Order: sequence, then structure tokens, then C-alpha cells
Amino acid sequence: DDNLIGTRPKHIDRAKTLFRALAQANLRKAWIAQATINFADDEELLSLAARAGCRGVFIGFETPTPEGLRELGKKFNLTRGRDFRASVRRIHRHNILVAGSFILGLDCQTPENIGHDIDNLVGLKPVMYQIAPYTPCPGTPFYKRVKEQGRLLPEYTWSDIQIWKDDVYQTKNFGLGELRKLFDKTHDALMRHNGPTVLNMHNVALSGYERYRNDRRIHFQKRAEYLARKAQASYPALKTVREFATSQEVREKVDALENRYIRLLGQPTLGQKFFRELILRVMKRQVRLAEQGLTEMASDPPVRWTYYSPETEARPRVVRRARKRPSRLKMLAKPLRLVANL
Repeated sequence: DDNLIGTRPKHIDRAKTLFRALAQANLRKAWIAQATINFADDEELLSLAARAGCRGVFIGFETPTPEGLRELGKKFNLTRGRDFRASVRRIHRHNILVAGSFILGLDCQTPENIGHDIDNLVGLKPVMYQIAPYTPCPGTPFYKRVKEQGRLLPEYTWSDIQIWKDDVYQTKNFGLGELRKLFDKTHDALMRHNGPTVLNMHNVALSGYERYRNDRRIHFQKRAEYLARKAQASYPALKTVREFATSQEVREKVDALENRYIRLLGQPTLGQKFFRELILRVMKRQVRLAEQGLTEMASDPPVRWTYYSPETEARPRVVRRARKRPSRLKMLAKPLRLVANL
């Protein structure tokens, strides 16, 4: 995988040089990157990355257990004494959002211990997350191993390599379809304890604004202004999050954030109040339609798929790419039409 910062001291020095150059160029470009967990070990690196425009980092935690990390060959995450939760908190303090990647279905995971793994993942409190099954991709040692063990299903093709497909081989300790249930369990736990992504993004923005708002250095003043805008933009969604929260824990989190927002940024504007009611009404209507079977509940923008030829080739051949994501204006037009018809 790509790793913008690397793992050795010379790699970190090069990353710092790059971030300094980006900050001095003042490109005003926001960007995200993929990196390893050692991104959180160096405060200077985090500060420079934030100044250079880093807004998010994708980190492959994969599993919280040493046995799972050894199975994946991810020895770097086994650094003695590393506290993943503290690492995530340090990154968030610089208003860099953490997207965590987690894997289900490892050979070392069993029905008895996977609940502990899920609890650990929830405790990391990532702003965004990706949960996927352990997939045997052709050309990897794992693919070779499950094929030799006779665990690979005969109809398995390149088209089965997707973000979620748990019926392409026989996992060691789970039946076909069981991982999907565990995925739902993990997602439900994340929503029940941490809440949706928009709530966590709002929390990080408010925390960053509170940290930088009294700093007299020009860069941090601009940073505070940017974070205030982010918090103001996400504020209207809080009422809807509270309305549809699946636990009292999340509702209390919303109440605390609303009070904190008013303390730091003042009362909501008329525009924020309008969009607060708009979002709630649209969501309620979507729920009613879904309950009647007239529409599907969808919380994400349309997925962009890349389709491959069904032949088992050494390298997949791209057959068709789905259309690009629609513009924000087009995505907003439908909810506005829905509200107009209420």
C-alpha cells in the first residue's frame, strides 16, 4: 500500500521536508493520505501535515490483536507499548480525521473472541471506517494457502474481489454468510457508541477550533477560521442525528456538542435553523418511504464501481466504469424537491 510518511527516520525527515514546502507554497489545497500508525508518534510531523493541508489519513488498523497482525504480516503495528486509542486522539487534536480500516474473518478469529476484537475497534473512535472481509486476492500468499487447503470456492473470479464479498472461500471458523452478520454487528456497535460520521466530524472540528482560536500566529488563526466554518456547516445535521440516534449515549453526545457549539460560536443563524429543519424533514420522509418499500435507504453518495472481465486473468481488464459522482448542486436538488412536495 501507499504510505506517504514511511516507517524509517529518513522517510519521516523527507515527509517533513515535503510538508514544509507545501505549507510555504500556500497552495490552499486540502488533501488526504494513506499512512501507517506511526503518523501519530511525531508531534512536529502532525503539525506540519496539518499546515500543509492534510485533512484526513487512512490507516490500516485491520485488527487489534497481535495474533491477527502476525497473520497479516503487519508487524509494524506490533510496536511494543503502542496505544492505538491514544494515537487516534493525537491525530484528531490536529484536526486530521482518521479513517480506519478493519478486517473480519482472519484465521485467528473465532466466534468466542471476535466480540472482543469488535469492542476494541469501536473504542478507537475513528471518524470514518472501512470494514471488509479477509479476501484471498490472486497472487497473494493467502490465496495460495486457501487454494491448497481446498477452501476456495470453484466459482471464484476476479469480479468477486470487492469491498464486501464474504462467500468466495470457506473461512476457518465461520460459515458462509456469517461474516456479513458480524459486519452488521460491528457497524451497529459503532453507530450505537460513536454515532454517524457527521457527528464525529463536527466533534473534531469543534475541538480543533477550541484549540486554535486564541493562538495569535497567523497560520493558526486561519486554521481556527476554517474549523469554525466546518463546525457551522455540520451543525444543522445534529438535530437529525439526535432524532434517529440508536442509543441514549449518542443523544447525550449530541446535546453536549450543541451546548459546546453555542458556547464557542454562539447561537445558530436563521440559515442554520432552516437547514436543520430541512434535513430532518427530508430524512423523516425518506424513512416513511423506506418503511412502505417505495425507496431504499441510502446514506452515502452513489457508488462508483469498476467492473472487470469475468475471466481469471493475471491482471484484470477494465470493462466499464460507472459514471462519476453527481455535482453537489444536483445532489441537493432532489431533497429540495422532496421538501417542496411535503
